[in-house]
Amino acid sequence: MIDIEKISSNKLFEGVSRVDLENLGEDCFKISKFNPGDIIVSQNADSDQVFLIVGGKVKVMKAMPEGKEVFLAQREKNEFFGELGLLENRPRSANIYAEDQVELVIISKENFFDIIEKIPKIKDNVTQSISERWRKSDHIFTLLFDNFKKISAQKKELEKAKQKIEEYSQRLKIANDELTVKNEQLYHIAVTDKLTNVYNRAYIMDHLTKEYAKSKRHKLNLSCILIDIDKFKNFNDEYGHLIGDLVLKKTAQEINDCVRKEDVFGRYGGEEFLIILPNTNSDQAEILAEKVRMKIAKNEYRNDDLNLKVTISLGVADIDSTQTNSEDDLLKNADVALYQAKHKGRNCTVKFRK
Repeated sequence: MIDIEKISSNKLFEGVSRVDLENLGEDCFKISKFNPGDIIVSQNADSDQVFLIVGGKVKVMKAMPEGKEVFLAQREKNEFFGELGLLENRPRSANIYAEDQVELVIISKENFFDIIEKIPKIKDNVTQSISERWRKSDHIFTLLFDNFKKISAQKKELEKAKQKIEEYSQRLKIANDELTVKNEQLYHIAVTDKLTNVYNRAYIMDHLTKEYAKSKRHKLNLSCILIDIDKFKNFNDEYGHLIGDLVLKKTAQEINDCVRKEDVFGRYGGEEFLIILPNTNSDQAEILAEKVRMKIAKNEYRNDDLNLKVTISLGVADIDSTQTNSEDDLLKNADVALYQAKHKGRNCTVKFRK
């Protein structure tokens, strides 16, 4: 007696009703059991059966010309195998061994095609199984394509299965494209400051660590500019946090328009921003800092009836002149220079000097 429950859980019959399985009749199926190490399928043997694993595991081994065997795959309970060789009408391409106590339900070639004709859903299951293997190994796709070309002359119905594969491949491509877009969006969120839409602190600090190591290793210049919005607290206290946010966004946009392609600019925290300048000494960085300062100073930010005048203070430091031991030293030196700029009356640029 064939246990319908055992075969109904196999991937070959996924989505097939119990009634449809019972209507096939027991003559369609044959049960065989194998001990560990037993050979179930011999390479180059005729392909005239499909095997359903209802218990245990099997391994697929390819016999090489020099006599060695190479492991190709493992099949487990509720999987099936043997359909490719049968569909291609060519000898078995590998040996299959029982890895432990294995119980199989065997379907002959004739019964397999009869079952496909009676239950079209099984064609989809075969297609799905083959496509999963194709994703794991490029050569499976070639075998599958050749298989459908050969079998189409005998079984027109299998042409639909080929179309299913092509549709699935297209859907997979679309899904991969959508996933790429989603990953790019997630990356943007992860590295971007939500308010100002420039790089966030985590990103610029990570970038500074990498640039510092690169500059030390190759003996290159590296500078940074630390920027602070002057009297920013007054904007929040006098006009409210919405205006404070506007000042942050506008200032970030103005600075971002000034930096070079090779520079990295982001929000350091609060009302402070940081520009990282690879291959740049402090004199060159000071020129850029002054350009940024003057641009901010000459602009007014308008909001309804308000005309807001904003200025910034900037501290410049570089890896070469300060002989820093770490990126933290570089930032500390820039911070010292920024403090001096504030002390001088704000709206100015100061370059760190020992």
